[in-house]
Amino acid sequence: MAQFNLINKTLMITLSPALFVGFVGCSKVRLSETFQRVETVSAESPFYLTAPEPLEGPRRFVFFIDMSFSMVSEPCATDVDGIMPAVPGAPCAQDKGVDPMAHRLDAVSTWLNQIENQFKRDADVMIALVPFTGGVYETRREVQDPPVSFVDLSQARDQLVKLRDEHQKDLSASRSAGANQYMGTSVPARKLQLLSELLLKNMKEIQAQGKLHATSYRVVALTDGVPTPIKENFQTAFELRECPLTCLTDTTACNKACSADLNKLKDYWGEPDENTIEAISQSFSTLLNLPLILGEGRVQLDLIQLHPENMPQEDLLPDRNYLTALSGRLPELKSYVLNSEKVPFDIISSQPGVENVKLVEMYALNLHVRLDEFERLSIDSDADGLFDYQEEKFGTDPLNPRSGNGKCLDIIAVKQEYAGICARPLQPNDCDPELDVDGDGLNQCEEIILGLSPLDFDTDNDGIPDGLEVIYSHFLRKDDSVEDSNSDGLSNLRNFAQNLMPHHDVGALKPEYKTVLSRKRLGTKNETRDDGTQVQVEGYDVTLDSAPVKDLLFTVAPKTPKLFRSSRKGAEDLIARGDQLLGVTLDGGNRLLILARISEATSNNRMLWSLHTIPTPTNDQFQNLKIDISKLRYIPVRDPIESVDAFKRGFK
Repeated sequence: MAQFNLINKTLMITLSPALFVGFVGCSKVRLSETFQRVETVSAESPFYLTAPEPLEGPRRFVFFIDMSFSMVSEPCATDVDGIMPAVPGAPCAQDKGVDPMAHRLDAVSTWLNQIENQFKRDADVMIALVPFTGGVYETRREVQDPPVSFVDLSQARDQLVKLRDEHQKDLSASRSAGANQYMGTSVPARKLQLLSELLLKNMKEIQAQGKLHATSYRVVALTDGVPTPIKENFQTAFELRECPLTCLTDTTACNKACSADLNKLKDYWGEPDENTIEAISQSFSTLLNLPLILGEGRVQLDLIQLHPENMPQEDLLPDRNYLTALSGRLPELKSYVLNSEKVPFDIISSQPGVENVKLVEMYALNLHVRLDEFERLSIDSDADGLFDYQEEKFGTDPLNPRSGNGKCLDIIAVKQEYAGICARPLQPNDCDPELDVDGDGLNQCEEIILGLSPLDFDTDNDGIPDGLEVIYSHFLRKDDSVEDSNSDGLSNLRNFAQNLMPHHDVGALKPEYKTVLSRKRLGTKNETRDDGTQVQVEGYDVTLDSAPVKDLLFTVAPKTPKLFRSSRKGAEDLIARGDQLLGVTLDGGNRLLILARISEATSNNRMLWSLHTIPTPTNDQFQNLKIDISKLRYIPVRDPIESVDAFKRGFK
């Protein structure tokens, strides 16, 4: 995705008042001036959520393990050639290793046990143990050790035994006479590159089987986060050797002896440019972005700081520690501390028993009939965010949500800052306007233009899908769910739940201008899946008290966007018309969306969305529509509870 320029500023799609002007008529659409307040009555029996299908797909676990000498001994900063210090007798403190007790290896052993206890023997579960050091020691490791690969649980245990032996040898060497002669090297970028290649290869293999959408990759990095050597170490070594520092950047300034020293340093330590905080951060970012290349899959990254109490405070600062730097740049990442044999988290939930399926939010929305900037009930025939009178002003098609070349929704295309990029013809290897991997109603081009995650239904995790944030003028990359933009006493999320924009004063509006949805919790009941899993689901008495609707008669059938969930673009990947959030009109009538956000806690820890569509002819009179929540249909979207997405921020 490097071809695309990301818009990294927080923005809100809000049309200025100057855009809200009336029009005389439209050649394709006839609007009724008669407002209808729709209320419906239906069955009185209590309704319960249905249990979602279990998430069954391949699981991949990666443990990225620091095996540098700093784990057992404090570095000797004057080491030059990996054999003797540059100055004989230079002091190097003993017994100052970060993790001499090998708690990081104990943690991996615990997690392997959890994986074994959770999954059946025939489950598609593979593990990769990826140890790293740096310099000449990494080179030797690559020659002696098998290549980085996924293996089964038994092979992973064998590899862990070898790592324990290696740790013990390093520990013994650090305690022996004449010890601490090595600075040690910790250069993770090279192994991160190999790991990215491994994951990408594995993803392609699983995608060929049609299972990548259900596959999860969890990468756990256990390290002190301090890269060595860095440029300052090279400079120290050169000063001790009385070589000019300019020799480090200009080899013509080196005499024969200094040139030989420089080559020896690079052979034993590696290239200093590969060991900057920026380079390492970018390598981790590459891991997180792999699903963007294939359009599906999930990568979760957990950062574990080893024994910060054994480290100098300056080594925990972001300019010295890539874990600290990553946590600051990507606060969505989960960061932990390991300072004992106890693991900071369970890699697989060990809690047996019942899955809990709970209703988090429920919305009743009519994308075709909403209040505009001036609190006038207005029509949006094609549900693209532009009201029909605005489409007349801008010359866009009120029956085509993407009137131009199909790249951008009309509400995005008319914005001055996006008009140029939306109108630009598509080029080879450009974004795909028919791809909506996360199912949020925005295609890949729109997500990139707006700086959103193409792999997250709700990028800012505020409970409003990305596509609907565009339609209802919410902040796109900022959780504004608890904010009250107009100080009317109701949060922005509560405005959205009533089919309103954040600036609308709910209390000052007529009741018929907003949707009113009431719900009463009835309790829970247990269901049993075919695999024997117990699922506890909630029951609710839900009533749609009212919703704004208007007559809308078409002389031309509206155009429904053609969107796919993956780049394969087979019939099985085409998003069904009824599952699309935006740009869909049903038989000329209003399409009421009952949209629910549902959490499934315990083993999967995933956020689910379900949808129920109510075609609403406006000539019917209803009262008190009871919503049967058992008819809510789970839609295949991507909404991770913990959003880990380097794409939307990048590294600067």
